[in-house]
Amino acid sequence: MSDRRRQCDDNQNDSIGAKLVKAITLGAAVGLGAFLGYQLYKHLTAEEVEKIPITNATFSDKSLDCSICLESFNYDDKLKVLPCNHKYHAECIIQWVEKNPSCPQCRRSC
Repeated sequence: MSDRRRQCDDNQNDSIGAKLVKAITLGAAVGLGAFLGYQLYKHLTAEEVEKIPITNATFSDKSLDCSICLESFNYDDKLKVLPCNHKYHAECIIQWVEKNPSCPQCRRSC
């Protein structure tokens, strides 16, 4: 029996549950791929960045720098954390995305 014929016979012998699991798995994989693709290619806008809540820098942030202005974060500085988890001074990142639609560090469109 050919491989193609054996594959068809195997598909016909699958239970409804097995077919359903295969369909859900395929659908989930396609959905995840579409979501990730959207996240990678969606451009960041100033309006979206303004909606990101402002957080205050902590003592652990003091060892980090804003890669836009190149200054170290000071305790209690106003920061924005992008979806890719990179941190910037709130004013710096808003000005950045007005000219560039991606994260300055990873160049990923968040």
